[in-house]
Amino acid sequence: AAKAFVCEDVPPDSQARGRVKWDQKLGRHHFVVKDNVTGLQINIQTTSKRMVGCNETAGRIARLCYAKWEAGVVKEDVLAYRDEMYSRHDLLHGVIKAPRRQPSRLAGAALQASSSSAPPPNGSSAASPPPSDEQPESKPKVKAKDKVPRTPPEAHVPRTPPAAVQSRKAS
Repeated sequence: AAKAFVCEDVPPDSQARGRVKWDQKLGRHHFVVKDNVTGLQINIQTTSKRMVGCNETAGRIARLCYAKWEAGVVKEDVLAYRDEMYSRHDLLHGVIKAPRRQPSRLAGAALQASSSSAPPPNGSSAASPPPSDEQPESKPKVKAKDKVPRTPPEAHVPRTPPAAVQSRKAS
């Protein structure tokens, strides 16, 4: 029998049932509320994709998150609750989430920052030479019109094998 992740749901008369909306285009259940401290709008969502296609469970979690918000829980704690529900679902279904890849532009900056503070890998304490103001030499770019054209295959003259040359000379 398949394992079913069943989480509680809000009561039928809860405001969450009217405030949580389904966005079919984006495949998400979401609600928008105003932050009491900053006055900014906050959008909280659950997606059916994140719930391995279970739209009903995604809707329940979104409604439960709204009920938490309505009870005065701050955004960070509502998101932590949502993530806990996701984790419970993943654990039950054996879902393994791959770690997110760091964007390459940030990865380069992080690598540079970590290498500048780390000691050299060979254990020596010698500092690297200061960067020079000279630009590294680069190869001149060859434009397409300056390239030597390749001989087309049909214009290629086959090489005469040496045995045939010998027999021609003998005659």
